[in-house]
This record gives sequence, structure tokens and C-alpha cells, in this order.
Amino acid sequence: MAKRAGLDLMSLSYKDADPERKQWLKENGAEPAGKDKRAPKGPKPLYIPKWKEAKLAKMSADAASAEKARFAAANNMVVA
Repeated sequence: MAKRAGLDLMSLSYKDADPERKQWLKENGAEPAGKDKRAPKGPKPLYIPKWKEAKLAKMSADAASAEKARFAAANNMVVA
């Protein structure tokens, strides 16, 4: 629409006229930042594959719990 009218919008200066935005900037002192949707949400619950469960079943209880903790730490998981 602007192109048909012969206007080059990139050459015009930007004027922020929203009073609510000016008030927000005055109170917070910075531009609002968008959330990073790809950022990690935190540790995942512990999921142990079937092959790993079979190995853990053959170990003693102490060794199995230590291996579960090591596996969870290595894969950013939380032991429940």
C-alpha cells in the first residue's frame, strides 16, 4: 500500500507515541524482552531405558542406586 503511494517507510523516523509504553519504560527502565521458547525448562523426570533397568536388576541395591544417580546427573534428570 505504501509502495503504491510512493512512500519509503524505511526512510521515515520511528516515533513512539503510546503513553502507556512510555510510562512502562519510565518505571522499568528497559525494553520488554520476549521469552526464549527454546530455553531448557529444567531437569526432566528420571526415565531409565529397559536395557539399563535389566543391568540395574543384576546389581546390588547400593550399586544400583548409585548408578541411577550417576545416570540421572549425566542426562540432566531428577531422581524421584
